[in-house]
This record gives sequence, C-alpha cells and structure tokens, in this order.
Amino acid sequence: MGALPGRVTGAPRWLPLAPVTFHPSELAKLALLFFAAAYLARRPVPATLGELVKPLGLITGVVCVLLLAQPDLGTAITIVIMLGGVLVVSGAPTRLLVTAGTLCVALVLAAAWFEPYRRARLLSFLNPWDDAQGAGYQSVQAMIGLGSGGIFGEGLGQSVLKNFYLPEAHTDMIFAIIGEELGLVGATALIAAYGAFAYAGFRVALRCRDPFGKRLAAGITTLVCGQALVNLAAVMGAAPLTGITLPFVSYGGTSLVIGLVSVGILLNIAGDDGRGTRSSSVPDRNRRNGRARPAGTRRGRGAARPRRTRDVRRVPRAV
Repeated sequence: MGALPGRVTGAPRWLPLAPVTFHPSELAKLALLFFAAAYLARRPVPATLGELVKPLGLITGVVCVLLLAQPDLGTAITIVIMLGGVLVVSGAPTRLLVTAGTLCVALVLAAAWFEPYRRARLLSFLNPWDDAQGAGYQSVQAMIGLGSGGIFGEGLGQSVLKNFYLPEAHTDMIFAIIGEELGLVGATALIAAYGAFAYAGFRVALRCRDPFGKRLAAGITTLVCGQALVNLAAVMGAAPLTGITLPFVSYGGTSLVIGLVSVGILLNIAGDDGRGTRSSSVPDRNRRNGRARPAGTRRGRGAARPRRTRDVRRVPRAV
C-alpha cells in the first residue's frame, strides 16, 4: 500500500514515510527553482507575458493549483516570490515584472476571497481587534506577545503566551515568542541575521559568472528571505496570516532539511567565487538576442592575431 496523505489541522500536506512524515511542497519549491534557473540560463529572458507563461508560467501554475488543493496558499506565494527574484536577476523588463506581479496579487486575493477561512483572515487583518476571540485571535495574541517582551524580554523559556494563549506557537507564530522571551534586542538580532543572509546571497549571485549558478543563487536567497519577510510581516500585523513558516527557526523537519540543502548549494556556488567560465554551448543571456559573442570578436591572451606582411620591394639586379 502507498503512503496516504497525513492530515494536520485539517490539511493533507504530509506523506507518512515509516517513522517520519514528509512535506512534498518543500521539495517542490527547490525542484521548481532548479527548472526555472536552468530554463532561463539557456534561453532568452521573456519580454512579454506570453513568453513568460509558456512554459514557465504553466508549470508554476500547475504546482500552485496542487498547493491550493491541500490547501497551502502560503507555499504558493513563496514560489511566486522566488520566481520573481530569478526573473529580476535574469534581466526581465520592468513592465513585465509589474504586469505579472499585479496578476499574481489578483489571483492570490481571489483565492483568499473564495475560501471562507482565508476570507475571514483577510478581513480580520484590517482590524483584528473587532474579532479578538475569533478570526483575529492569533494576530491579537502575537501583538500582545511582541509588546510584552519590552527591550530585553522575559527571559529564554519564560514565555506565558506559548503555554496558554497562542496555539501552534512553534510553527508560523514563533517570532511572537522570540519577541516575548528575548525582547526588542533578540527580535532585531534575528531580523539582522536575515538581512545579512540576503546581502551575502545576492552578493554571491552577482559575482557568479555561470548563468545557471547566478540564477540559482538568487532564487535560493529570495526563497529564504522572501519567506522570512512574509512571516515577520504577518506576525507583526503588517500582512494577513498565510501559514508561512520562519526559515531555520520554525518547527518542521522537512523545511529544515530542504533549507539546509539550499544553503549547501549556495555555499557551493560561493566556493567557486565566479571562477567558472561560460562554455560555448551556454550563451550569455544578459544579451537580449540570446546569441553568444563569436570567439573571433574578443581579443584575449590566446586569441590569434593577424599576420603582418612586410612590403618587400624588388631591387633590380646590377648587370
């Protein structure tokens, strides 16, 4: 018999495999990133919405539809943010990015509106205190936890919120507990750590000479930091709750393993430090026409130079 989907809080997002459970959507994010990076590295960057849809948009749409069926809107949002970062590094036109982003926001709002519990979260985001014991309960308790921590917090392990008031505090609401126990100092240090990760990751992407590695590094950095940004904004009340976990901090075995694998790939790219050279079969996609520059147009150390011919004049032989 095959493994049946496991349900946690009503969502069949996990596959039980012997003594452990596996979250397939975490692996789907990394697999889709590899596909997008390889596709954009070998083909011209899309210039119109039609070029973006086929095939990258279609494959992403299929994955997002499967995620919404679980339901898991948060992971779908994370995938869209990740692909946006890859497109920016690939040199996609600003008009295309704005158009695609507007379309994605409209689709997310539609998916939230037509699902009752998502609609309740969206409406409670506008004023969670109107329904502090219902749809806005988590948001209200998270803000209370952040405010009660003060400057230095209540002390590590001294949280009252996680034991009695905030459900599932170890998952997507973990930042509220950090703010309560470690205060403003600890919360600021965590945000600064994500900022340092973003700086280092995008620096690796910009320094990398390999087209595939450049896009892969940018996608990994956007995936981690974009997910952290959405989670922090939701906990602090600046965005609706989406269920997105905080990378490397929230509880979750599959999320942690995939995150560590992604960081390992990023370190591998950084270890090359841009020393990889472009092969003749991989064109430079920063050029719009997608054609590689001919070898004869660049004069390097090993380039052949034209031979100089001496003008030898015939001298008449003396008689």
